[in-house]
Amino acid sequence: TRGRLWVAVWPSYPHWKPKDEMNDKLLILEDTNGDGQADKCTTFADGLHNPTGFEFYDGGVFVAQVPDVLFLKDRDGDDRCDSRERVLHGIDSADTHHSINSFTFGPDGALYFQEGTFHHTQIETPYGPIRSINAGSFRFEPRTYRTELYTAYEYANPHGHVFDRWGRDIIHDGTGSDPYDAAIISGHLPFPQKHPGGPVVYNRRTRPCPATEFVTTGHFPESMNDELLVQNVIGDLGILRYKISEQGASLGGAELEPLLLSSDPNFRPVDLEFAPDGSLYLVDWHNPIIGHMQHNLRDPSRDKAHGRVYRITHKQNPLRDAKPESAQSIAELVNSLQTGDLRTRYRARIELTTRDPEQILNEARQQIGRLSVATFDDQSKLLELLWLHQQLGKPNLDLLKSLLQASDPRVRVLTDWRHFFSETPVLLAQAAADSHPRVRLMAARGASFLSGIDGLRAIAVVAGGERDRYLDYVIRESMRSVSGQWREQVETFDWLLELNPTAMKFLLDRLDASQLSKLPINIALVDYLLTRSGIEEKLRVVALKLASSARNQTPSRVLVDVLAQLNRDGADRLVVQELIRLLSTQPANDLKSVRETLIQFARDSEIQPLRQLGFIGLAVADQNIEPSWQLALERPARLVDLATAMPLIPDIQLQHQLFPKVQGLISRLPESIADSLEARPQGLARFVRIALPGPRRIL
Repeated sequence: TRGRLWVAVWPSYPHWKPKDEMNDKLLILEDTNGDGQADKCTTFADGLHNPTGFEFYDGGVFVAQVPDVLFLKDRDGDDRCDSRERVLHGIDSADTHHSINSFTFGPDGALYFQEGTFHHTQIETPYGPIRSINAGSFRFEPRTYRTELYTAYEYANPHGHVFDRWGRDIIHDGTGSDPYDAAIISGHLPFPQKHPGGPVVYNRRTRPCPATEFVTTGHFPESMNDELLVQNVIGDLGILRYKISEQGASLGGAELEPLLLSSDPNFRPVDLEFAPDGSLYLVDWHNPIIGHMQHNLRDPSRDKAHGRVYRITHKQNPLRDAKPESAQSIAELVNSLQTGDLRTRYRARIELTTRDPEQILNEARQQIGRLSVATFDDQSKLLELLWLHQQLGKPNLDLLKSLLQASDPRVRVLTDWRHFFSETPVLLAQAAADSHPRVRLMAARGASFLSGIDGLRAIAVVAGGERDRYLDYVIRESMRSVSGQWREQVETFDWLLELNPTAMKFLLDRLDASQLSKLPINIALVDYLLTRSGIEEKLRVVALKLASSARNQTPSRVLVDVLAQLNRDGADRLVVQELIRLLSTQPANDLKSVRETLIQFARDSEIQPLRQLGFIGLAVADQNIEPSWQLALERPARLVDLATAMPLIPDIQLQHQLFPKVQGLISRLPESIADSLEARPQGLARFVRIALPGPRRIL
């Protein structure tokens, strides 16, 4: 935050050689005369080993040195580290190529970093151990030491993690360069489960990716604002550009012309970041060897002397004259959170970690008093102030609730506040019914962190709304987290009856017949129970009686209405057959009231069991087989339906009436049908296939 460039250098990579000096470093580079080239280099810390990630905090710097994360600080002001503290321990050191990397602060004030496959990490924290196997991303709160496995996902080697101005973050799997909307893959799962096969933000063209950055304008063209820059180190060597946009409940991206490409085969851009003046700095590792398993650790081709840092500026646009954050007042820093570009806000948050929390909160309260959630442009500013409260560990429920009702869906955040409020389940259930798909997706994700029924209810509400492939994925994955023993508690699910039919069906489909029988049967459940396959008949009969009473209709009318709906929508044939059997047992007088519908089934349904039902019901209603027989005589196919339905007729006397008519069909067709067939044009043919042994098998 003093405007100086820090760089980690690792001559010991990929692994320290015994007896050699272990002396990787953190360097401070300065351009003292403003000519665009560094002319001063200060060693802040030496004696390090593979510092694969670092980030500033509270006047010092967090540094990865597996198995630890260290906190280094200069306490006497000479730009030399004189304090080293182990902050986290237990991070796997098996493979430096996949070691923890991409240190970045989220707007919530937490530090995020990630590691790749082959690693088995177990971090001891005051809140219990955090475990990860074969790649994962971590979230660490420096103020509380709360550490969480942020993403348990089946990727190989995540590199590159960036947040946009709304707190939406994208994580790249470095190996495949596949970009993921982190909200989709960061729902909670019990260890050691992982999320599989999530949708990507865009289909990448080339790989792999070591680092990413969102464009910060002010010096770069305004048209590039919020573009995603993606570095690539094999094939295309350079910096790719993607336009990120909202896509349903998630994000989408379209590739643009690359910002930079190099023909130097050793060019390896591995990090990039915008400076306070708006210029872009990038690190070139510059190495002919980038693999680890494919090459000997001591391969002499590994270049340890030609790393470099490049600076990219616009040819016409002037650089910004930016006041260093370290020289700004608290009021200026808090204002920067609301008005600055992404990197300005980022540095302001870091500088605020060095200031007095009470003075910061006092300034935040004054800013909140001048803003209104009813004003659209103020909503994003209030979101920054909410994040500031979160960074300081000072919950503000009133501000949170007001933003949850804001017109801009991007400002509605809740899940990371679950530790602060007992109202989280209620607020999450409300968000689950929001009109915006992104809010519902975040609610479904948040539900995965709640225990048992609290999470289940929110997921069901989300499932009851309009869904896309992103929502379907998060709903499915969150259900893995909350499943547990909820099925054994269904008798307490009074709230289930308040859900809409789609949401209710989402949960009921996950219950077996015995669990369904424990539910408090209500009119809201009858349609589901009547059309669910595989349930006990006595439960269906109870539902039928309840529906008949509530709708003031005969059971026969209820059944034919349900069957008519199934006929229109398409249905499980097993369900249709079960309902047919139930309808055929109804009294003849009841069936007379639905006679016209039965005739329609027999004539027009595309579902054979329903056509058969029409004939059966008509015969039972009339207590005479003749009307059904006359209807069947209209077409040969109807005779087949009636003949097939004969054993299903519940009245044996009606079967006796029909039997001789069907028996007669064996030897001859009724004259009306035979005449109609003879009147048809000739030319009917039969194809006969004869297979014989030998080389000519087919005649």
